[in-house]
Amino acid sequence: MKYPHGFVGELIGTFLLVLFGCGSIAVTILFSAHVGLLQVALIWGMGLTLTVIIAIFGPLTQAGLNPARALAPRLGAYFAGWGRATFPDRGFGFLSVYVLGSLVGAGVAAAVFSWIVEPLMKDKGKKSNSCA
Repeated sequence: MKYPHGFVGELIGTFLLVLFGCGSIAVTILFSAHVGLLQVALIWGMGLTLTVIIAIFGPLTQAGLNPARALAPRLGAYFAGWGRATFPDRGFGFLSVYVLGSLVGAGVAAAVFSWIVEPLMKDKGKKSNSCA
C-alpha cells in the first residue's frame, strides 16, 4: 500500500462512517423513532454502512476507521517492551494513514454535518414531523 492511497482510503471511510452515523441518529431523533421498527432500521442501517465501508476499503487499509483502535494497542505494546516491532515503518506512515487519515475524515464529516445536514434537518423539523 502506498501511503497516500491509504491516507485517502482511511479519510473517506471514516468520513462516510461518521456522516452516516450522525445522519442516522439525527433522522431517528427528528422523526421520534426511538422505539419500534424504525429503531431497528437505524441499527441495521449503521451495520450495513459499516459493512459496505469495510468491503470497499478493507483490501486497501484493513479499514481501521478508528485511530484509538489503531494506536492504543501499539502504544501499549511499545511500552510493554516490544520496541520498534510495534511501529514497523521508519517514517510516520502508520501515524499518517491510521491516525491522521481517520481524524481528518471524522473532522470533515462533522463539519459537513454541522454546516449542511444539520440546518436542513432543523428546517424539516420546523415544518412537520413527517417525511413528506
